[in-house]
Order: sequence, then C-alpha cells, then structure tokens
Amino acid sequence: MAQQGEGQAADLVAPSPQLINPNLRLPPELNLTSGNVSENYKIWKRQVEIYLLASGSSNLPNNVQTATIINCGGETLLKVYDQFTWDDGKDKNNPVDVLSKIEEYCNPRKNEVSESHRFWTVKYFKPFDNFLTELRTKASSCNFGNLEDRMIRDKIVFSTTGKMQQLLLRDDDLDLRKAVRICQSYEQANKQAQEMRHDETKKVSRVKKGQSSKPKLKQNRNENTRNDGKIKFKKTCKFCGRKHEMRKELCPAYGKTCDACQGQNHFKVKCKKVRSVTNDDTDDSYSDSSDDTVDYWMTPVKYGSKKNIKAHMIVNNTDVHFQLDCGAEINTICMKYVKKEQVRPTSAVLRMYNSTKLGPLGETDLKVTNPKNKETFMLKFIVVSNKLQSLLGIEAIQAMDLVTINNDKFVANLSESCERLGDLGEASLTIDPECKPKALPCRKIPHALKDKVKVEIDTLVKRGILVPVTKPTKWVSQLAIVHKSNGKLRICIDPQALNSALQREHYILPVFDDILPKLQNAKIFSKLDIKEAFWHVRLDEPSSELTTMITPFGRYRWARLPFGLKVSSEIFQRKLNEALQDLEGTFPLVDDIIIAGCGDNEEIAKQDNAAKLNQLRSRCKEQNIVLNEAKQEIALDEISFYGHKITCDGIKPSSDKVKAIVNMPSPTDIAGVKRFCGMVQYMSRFLPSLSTTLEPLRILTRKNQPWQWTAECEQAFKNVKMQLTDAPVLAYFNPDANLVLQTDSSKDGLGAVLLQNGKPIEYASRSLTNSQKKWAQIEKEALPVLFVLKRFDQYTFGRKVVVVNDHKPLETILKKPLSSAPRRLQDIMMELHRYDIEFQYLKGEKLVIADTLSRAFLQEDQDDRPRIFMSTVNEDISDER
Repeated sequence: MAQQGEGQAADLVAPSPQLINPNLRLPPELNLTSGNVSENYKIWKRQVEIYLLASGSSNLPNNVQTATIINCGGETLLKVYDQFTWDDGKDKNNPVDVLSKIEEYCNPRKNEVSESHRFWTVKYFKPFDNFLTELRTKASSCNFGNLEDRMIRDKIVFSTTGKMQQLLLRDDDLDLRKAVRICQSYEQANKQAQEMRHDETKKVSRVKKGQSSKPKLKQNRNENTRNDGKIKFKKTCKFCGRKHEMRKELCPAYGKTCDACQGQNHFKVKCKKVRSVTNDDTDDSYSDSSDDTVDYWMTPVKYGSKKNIKAHMIVNNTDVHFQLDCGAEINTICMKYVKKEQVRPTSAVLRMYNSTKLGPLGETDLKVTNPKNKETFMLKFIVVSNKLQSLLGIEAIQAMDLVTINNDKFVANLSESCERLGDLGEASLTIDPECKPKALPCRKIPHALKDKVKVEIDTLVKRGILVPVTKPTKWVSQLAIVHKSNGKLRICIDPQALNSALQREHYILPVFDDILPKLQNAKIFSKLDIKEAFWHVRLDEPSSELTTMITPFGRYRWARLPFGLKVSSEIFQRKLNEALQDLEGTFPLVDDIIIAGCGDNEEIAKQDNAAKLNQLRSRCKEQNIVLNEAKQEIALDEISFYGHKITCDGIKPSSDKVKAIVNMPSPTDIAGVKRFCGMVQYMSRFLPSLSTTLEPLRILTRKNQPWQWTAECEQAFKNVKMQLTDAPVLAYFNPDANLVLQTDSSKDGLGAVLLQNGKPIEYASRSLTNSQKKWAQIEKEALPVLFVLKRFDQYTFGRKVVVVNDHKPLETILKKPLSSAPRRLQDIMMELHRYDIEFQYLKGEKLVIADTLSRAFLQEDQDDRPRIFMSTVNEDISDER
C-alpha cells in the first residue's frame, strides 16, 4: 500500500523547471493585457518551445510539460487557463492542446477586410528589414494565399518614395525577391555613403601639433595628428559649418563657390545671404539625401527681423512669440517650449525656397491659446532648435483669423492707368510687290448713323488713332461700321482688298489648349483684359498710309494697328508675348491674360496669385500696357475663358456654351422622344452610364405603348440633358483636328452642332423669324450654315470646315456661279465666301443632333450677331480714281 502511494506521488510530483538546469533563463510572462496580444503570443510560444527543448522538459510527461508552460506564462495565463472548458475532446494536460487553447484565446476570429486594411495602411519606416517584417506579419492575417508575395511587393513599391521607388519601377519584371534586394542595397549604399562623408569630415578636422604656419590642406588630411592623442578643435567654422582649427588653409570652403549666392570661400549652409531656419551645430551637407521623407516648404526666416509680424500665444502655460509666415506650410516651435515626452520622431524635412534642407528634432501636437480671445487650437508642430524662430504657417494663421487676404489694393492700383492709350512699340506692314494697289469708292451710310459716325471719327482723331489724309495715296479702303453690344458704334476698315496684298509674319498664335497643361496645379485664377488691344501697336508712316480709308467726311489713315487686318493678330500677339515674357504663371491669349495661383492649399494659392498680379502690374506699367478695369476678374476659384470654365479640377463648358441643350423644351409626342433619344444614342459612346438614365424615355418609344409623359419621364429628360452638357460630352477644341459642322432646318427653327473626331464642341439653335418661315426650303437650309459659321467664328474662321447637311440640292447650288442663284441665296453665298467650307450630303436619319436642335430651338435666341452696314454698288467701277 505504501509502495502504491509512493508510486502515485511519483506521477503527480515532478521536479521544478528551475531545478532541471538552473543556468537556463525562464521565458518572460505572456502579456495578455497590452499591445498586440496575437503577436505577443507568437513570440512567447517560440520562446517556450525553445526553453522546453533546452531544459529537457520536452522529454518529460505531458502533465509536467503543461505545468511548465503555465508556470512560464505567469499569473494572468494561469487565471485564463482555469477558465478554459475542455468538452471539445482536448486534454487539459496535453501541452499541444493547451497551447492550441491559448492560441485560440489570443487569436480571436479575424475579419479579412479589416486585416487587409491594416496591411495596406502600414507606412514605410526605416530600417527596411523591420518594415518588411511588419508587412509579412500583417500579410499572414490577410489570407492572400498565393498572391501574398505579390501583395507585399506592391505594398513596398507604393510605400517607398523618391529614388528608392524609381529604382523599383525601373524593373519591368519585378518580384518580391528583387524588390527586397533593391531596397536593402539602396539603404545600405546610403548608409555607407553617409559614413564615408563623416569619415572625410574627421580627416579634415585632424591637425598636427607644431604644424608650420601655412601647411598644405592635402597633407593635413592624410597625416595623423599627434599631440598625445588629443585632437585640437577650436569652434564651428562660420565659413564651412564644420569644426577645425581656425586657419583658412584648413577650411574645406576656402577657394570654393557658394551654391546659393555664387560667392567665394564659404558653403551654402553658412551663407549670410540665405536666411534659413537652421541649427549651427548641424552640418546640412552631411544630412541624409534620401527622398524617402516628407518635405515641407517654408519661407527663409531671419531671426529677429524688424519686418516680421509676431503673435503672442500660450503653449504649455508658457508665453511664446510666434512669427506669422504665410509662405510656410507647417508650424515650428523651439525645443525649450516643449516637454521632452511630448516629442515624437518625424521623417519630415524643412525645405526652404532656396532649396536648403533642414532636419528637425521631432514633431508634436500642442494646444495653442490666444490670450486675447481665449480661443484654443490643437496644432501640429515641427520641433526645431532653440536657436531658431517659432512660427505659425498659413493654415494655422487662417484658422486662428490672424491674417486676412485682401485684393482691393491691387484693384485700386489697377485703375490708376486705365484711361490712357497703351504703347507696345511700332510695327510695319509689308505688301506683296506683285499686287496692284486698289482705291475703292466711298460707301454710303444711313443718314441716321452719319452724326454718330462723325462723332466716333472725331474722337479717334483726337486720341491720335486716326489721322486725316489730304495727299494722294495708292491704297484706299472702305469704311465698315460695327454695332457693339453696348449700343455704340465701332469704326473699322474693310480690309478685303488690302488683305489680299499683305504679307504675313506667320507668327504662331497660341490657342486655348496650349495653356491648359500649364494650369494643372493652379487653384486660384485671375483674368485681365487688355483695353483696346490692337491700338497698343503704332504703325510707321508708310504702313499707316496703306490703311487709308475713305469716308463721307474725307480720308483717314490708321496711326494704330486697326482691327480686321489679317496680320493684326500676329503682330499684336508677338508684341504682347515679348512684353510679358518670363512672367511665371501668366498666360496672354489675344487680349486676355490669365494669372494662375498655385499652392498646396487655397490660401497659399491666393498669396501666389496676388504676388503674380503685382508682378504683372509692374510689367504692364513698365511696358505701357493698359488694362480694362471693367472686365477684370481677381482671385477666383473659377473663371470663364473662351467658352470654358477654368477651375482647379479642370475645364468645364460654360453655361452659355450649352444653352441650346439646357433650355431644350420637353417632347410633346413620341416623335419628339425618338428624336431626343436618337441624339443621345449618337453620343452614348462618351456616356457609358446613360442607358440607365434614358430607360423611362425608351419605354415610350416601344410599340403599342400609349403616350404618357410622367414625372419620371420629365426627371429622366432633365437628367439626360445634364449629362449631355457635362465635360465628357463637350470635348476640348483641337486646332489641329478637322472641323465638321452639322446643320439642319425645320419649318420653325434651325440647329447645328460643331464636331471634331465625332465629339461635339458646340451646340446652337434658334427660331426662324416670321419672314424666314416663308422662305423656300433651300434658303432655310442655307441659313443655318451661315448662322453657325458666324456664331462659331472663333473656331471656323481661317480654317477648313466640312459642312454636313441633309438637303441634297444645297450641295449643287453652292457649287454654281453666284449669278445663277436667287437673290436671297446670293447674299448668303457672298458671306459664305469668307469661310473655307466643303459641303457634304448626309441622310436625315443620320443627322440626329442638328435635326433635334432645329426642332427644339430656343425661342429667344435670335440672330444677335454684330451687323456690318455697307452699300452695295451694282455697277462695275474702275480702280482708277
């Protein structure tokens, strides 16, 4: 009996793990209360397995191994172990089952989406091997399967920046193994290069005791300094920023050129002309040049400058005087105002506008209180040396209402010089010597306009734009009068004869699309109009005589470049470009100037826009350019320009441009719905989501479907119109692509669409007058051709246009001589000669867009284009006077 009791005791009692090998260290207790419990368990399990093997416990009975495991886990694990239930066939004395239970406790059921989110949001950190380990750990919980290596590779490429990312992207056959090797090699190379630079610094700093007064710099760098092992340092050199004996021969900057000011005998880091927020104890030239950091731009700051604007704030119960810096993207604070435990590491680098890079001490989030209004703000700060200036950046300044942006000063300055006549210099006109001069007779003008015309001519003479002519001239052109939108008259020259003899400069004129790529980073825009643009250019006397025109009040020549000459745009644009060249963010186009303000946020962009406006104003004053105060648009987030709205997100069609579509009335019958659906279907290739929106209208066109225009149909109709007028539908005008003009006329209206590469550029429609409704059909078909060519004159004039129409007789009659056409068609054909057109016939069922617009015309949209009043002389008149 005694023997049996002793045997049971032997089964229950086992030697303590500490007694097996007292030299082995026990694993740490399992941390089940803080951190990542799952990761804590994985590490602890591996340590326990190693301990069991090293101590020999793995050869002991299961209950002994289990007791050892629980003992290693500590008190918290013991309490958890006692709460386990063992009704699932597992043995509480089996170490494998016990570890499995503990693992289930430490690894609750995971959500794959949540784990994937954690994986993809890991940020890159150094060293790379630690970052890679973190990615592998996160990926193991995401159930990527066979794609795990690819996901880790992609995450590495996405997370890295700068040169490291460029190296990764160069390899077209990149896999995880190659990516790891590239990153490790890059990081190691950076580290070795930095060590080599520091070694070189140490060599420069060593000097020999008893060296002659003028030793050679090369010898000092290669010879060891001997002074009982002591290195003779003085203080930080004010020329190179490094520590060495204060002799110019030993300074590495001696004889070198500064990268900042191009001065001699100093480095950029110690340049006095560069007022940088920098730490004198930090050698910027030795800082890590890796691009795997976040750069913040700041304005160069001189500590204690009298021009600085300061703000008194309270931080950590301490008074801090901040400089207000509207050019800085971040806030900085000196280390003396921050508690050490508040500072965390940062990868940020402060970059000055002079390209100087500075490494901060860390970053922190602090409460900043304005003592005047007791308002408190939580702001992020970059911690810098105590030698530097604490400052508040643009975002903090605006959030705390410390500074307001005001453009009134520029507007006031702009109006100072808006009344005078501009002057961009003198130009000459060149005539083809083979062309014979023409002297045309005087045109008659209506009696009701004579007095107004005389007043306008006298005004132009008084301003020096027109000059009376009394001597004979070989060239005499006719007068043209244009009604302006404000009701006034514009005196012009009819240059038809003179244009045929003028020789062009063939200066390349900029177009709207030329400036679009340059606006991609802009957030704030201004638009200025040049007043009386062409009149900024003076004509020399021989050229001025060529522009002589005859009026009922005598002959006059143009002392300034007149409107209408085929060379006027080229001459003026060349002069304007020469005057405004080298102005960053300023884009002149004909008589308009766009100024783009760039920046990482709207306030910085406003500051940039204001600075560029001031530069432009100074240049205009210097070059005698007069701006039109009434047409200026200053510091807006979007502006209208050449039929488009320019915004920070891109370009959109202006509301006027698509008015013909937006104001289209709802269909009143099935035929109207079919026409509308046909037009939409034509453009469905540009609107892939259109079919869903159009479905209620398609139902109405089905066979045996009764007509019923419901609220759902009306809403679908409105939604489709909104999609049709969106940017993907109205394409950008391409000056290099062919122009196609689709026109059509119905009994009540006319419509047209301008196309390039099958994509609509412009829409237009209008109703016919009561008189025009009585015209012959061929005349009504010719009318929209002229109407749209004139309406889209900025696109159609001076380039070939293919006109597509469904009226076959029109193609034939337009090819006939002018004299064989009816009188009304003669008038239309005469004006069409101004354009280079090619007519093509297309069946009506394929001309869906123009046909729809002609039937859904705008009632109020009459022909309101400027009218030119001329007198037609039916007899042949000799050119000789």
